[in-house]
Parts: sequence; C-alpha cells; structure tokens
Amino acid sequence: MAWIERCAAAAAFIAALHPLTASAETRACAVAQVEGENGRIRHDDAWRPLAVGALPAHGGVRIETGPATRAQIACDDGVVLTVGAQTEIDLETLLGEAGAGRNVLLRLFQGVVGAVAPQRNWSRFDIETPFAIASVRSTEWLVGHASTEGSFAFVRKGAVSVTPRAGASPVTLETGEGVDVTPSGVEGPRAWAAARIEAIGGRIGYGWR
Repeated sequence: MAWIERCAAAAAFIAALHPLTASAETRACAVAQVEGENGRIRHDDAWRPLAVGALPAHGGVRIETGPATRAQIACDDGVVLTVGAQTEIDLETLLGEAGAGRNVLLRLFQGVVGAVAPQRNWSRFDIETPFAIASVRSTEWLVGHASTEGSFAFVRKGAVSVTPRAGASPVTLETGEGVDVTPSGVEGPRAWAAARIEAIGGRIGYGWR
C-alpha cells in the first residue's frame, strides 16, 4: 500500500500545480520526486540535471537515471510513472494533448518503469521496448528491458496486452502475471515469484512491491 500512497501524494503534487477539469484537452506532468544525483533530462536537444519541477507542455522529453537514481513523474489526470535506477525512457506523447481520441506512447530503451493510470482518457496507452509493446488496460503495471536479456512486463492490477515485436502472437496478462520476451521467444504469461517482484520493486523504489 505504501506505493499507492506515494502515487497519490505525487498526483496531489501535480494537481496543485495544474488542476484538472473535465474539459481539459492537455495533460500536464511534473517530476514530483527524485532520489539520487545522477539523473538527467533532455528537452530541445539540451541535457540538464533531473530535478523536481514541471515538465514541458509538449513531447521530446527523455529521462536517464543512474545506478542509484529514481524519479516519480505525476500528471494532472492521475497518471504516475516511477522511473527505476539505470533507466532510459522517452516520454514521447505523454505530454501535451490529451483526450479520448489521443494515444499515449512511452519508449523504454533500458531499465524499468512502473505505472499507474487510474483514469482512462486516451485511446491507447503503450509502453514500447526494443522487443515488445505493452498496451495498457490496467491501472498498475511495470515494463522493463535489458539489452542482453530482452523485455518483460508484469501486472499488479488489471490487464495488459503484450505484443512481441518479432511477430509472435500477443499475450494478455492478468493481475499477478508477467511475461518475458527474449531473443529466443516468449515465456509466459505466468505468475511471478514473490522474490522476483521484490527484486524489481527494489530497482523501481518508492515502495513499489
């Protein structure tokens, strides 16, 4: 429950900066929390240190964390992303225009990210890795990628469809299930052991268990 409480606090942070109304057509997001000192963020082709504060109102934002750096990104529609250590992610279409006809796409190049998306105000919400695309129908899930091992996804609550990019059939993950997409094939869906969830939760931080 600690993770859910932290997500609620992060959402409250951004809501205070950008109150959401029912007619809102944009999604405002901010870096709500940062742990560690080796993170950085790129926008308009310029890198700067990763720090708490509002994010630009349009795309082209990339975040990289070091081995002991983690961050939470909160949006005014309740979306909260928790970026784990040693992660490289492009926020792509998360920022800016929102609404039922808009898609959300995040590109995860390396590392792991946890996500909460309690309010569906998009057409599709995808987290794309070099090996797979995780399409959300869930409120709580994580996606990860390691260049030598492949990609993985796990659902903490709800359901996620994972489509391997090599052409294998999509799989649907339910609560407590995960899948690994490796160079040799697809392993899952299957229930994940508590030890694996604990280990990945430790990489994400902020109480993610």
